[in-house]
Amino acid sequence: MAFSYRANVWGVLGAFVLFFAYAWLMLLSPDMWTSPDEAAVAYVARSGLMTTAPFADDLGGLVSPRSLKVIRGMYVPSSWVGLPFILRQLVVLGVPFFVSILLIPALAVAAVASWKGIVARVCGRSDVGWVAAFLLALHPGWWHYTLRGLHPNVPFVSLLLCGVWCWMKSHETKRPWILAGIGGMLFGIAIFLRAIESVLLIPLLFVALIFVWIRASRPVRASLKMPIASAVVGFLLPLILMGFVHEHIYGSPFASGYNRASDPIPGLAVDVSITPKTAWLTRVPTVLFPFGVHELNTLRNVWKFHVIFFWPWMLLFLFGVGWLFMEKNRGVRNLKPIFWIGAIVAMYLLVEYGSWEFHDNPDTHAVTIGTSYLRYWLPISVWMTLFASYGLVHALRILSARWRAAVLGFGAFGLLLTSVNAVILSYPEGLLDMRAVLSVNRERKAWVGSLTTERDVI
Repeated sequence: MAFSYRANVWGVLGAFVLFFAYAWLMLLSPDMWTSPDEAAVAYVARSGLMTTAPFADDLGGLVSPRSLKVIRGMYVPSSWVGLPFILRQLVVLGVPFFVSILLIPALAVAAVASWKGIVARVCGRSDVGWVAAFLLALHPGWWHYTLRGLHPNVPFVSLLLCGVWCWMKSHETKRPWILAGIGGMLFGIAIFLRAIESVLLIPLLFVALIFVWIRASRPVRASLKMPIASAVVGFLLPLILMGFVHEHIYGSPFASGYNRASDPIPGLAVDVSITPKTAWLTRVPTVLFPFGVHELNTLRNVWKFHVIFFWPWMLLFLFGVGWLFMEKNRGVRNLKPIFWIGAIVAMYLLVEYGSWEFHDNPDTHAVTIGTSYLRYWLPISVWMTLFASYGLVHALRILSARWRAAVLGFGAFGLLLTSVNAVILSYPEGLLDMRAVLSVNRERKAWVGSLTTERDVI
């Protein structure tokens, strides 16, 4: 009881520390952003999902800021619309914009707490859950892209983790259908934020539902009917809303900012069809692998931006997987299916995004923490911490309590220094450098604004 109380106290204190570590850049620079995608989300949240585009009659879709496009003479998001839509609704309800964006770091903290509970439940040990939460909370990719919170990747993964935790806790309540419905809704909102992941996520959820149903006994199945129905309804509601929003903005429930063409430039014959007029079967490979499949490119990118970049986490993961398959404990039966399913998902994500070349930095040879691969592969990074924590905790059982505490303390300090160096001190996309760049950009913005009017085009 005393240990549980102390752990909960430290957990609450850790949550506060994490929130401010994750929200620091937003708190210091709520009006400047480090990428065009973030700036577009902020603009839409403040101004509206559709705003009048200047020169639309004369120049069609020729003039628009990066990450926005012109459709029917209006500026609309050219990427996934879920996050700007949610932030816009908060602003409409009277929440100040600089307060609404703090939802992202708060959601990331809730995800870390949910991951602690999920891992502890799966492994049957609370200490494994604490270590997994620590490894996730300090993971450089997770930390960096929570700081840059107007990318949808961290909110997407956070909603999935919170949704799984709701499903796990639902059967412990008197009305399990409530938490089950909330969990389903969180999954639906996650797809609203990144609709491209529905190609993978919806089949996974369907398989998980069948697996749970088959394994349950007949009396248990009867009690599962209402929670499953509630989860399905909760899941579908955000998707229906997403369809209406896409219809309103892009002209079709199945169109998005990525596949909807901008207005044609006057005088030019431009095809503005929403989807290509080809057979559905010929589009399946493009849906599954939008960047094609390029094996050597994938290997290079995985090595540079995942294996080498997060080498301490990678070593712990490999050690944990090795320990898992060498151990004869009956308790590992839950972990092995999770490993194989996760490995299949990881392979798909690595090939899907690793096949392409993303150059987020002007130096095309730079390997920096702000490269897009890191955020696209965040689900893999989360999955890896489960096995890293399992192997670490179980291997340390051979040590005395004093040596175990010493090894954990030294290792935690080493990982903290590694993350601080990557997230805060690294050049050119560490927190300190980003903060300095935003300060300069603020001065340049004021200078340009003093020389131009609203009708000027740069």
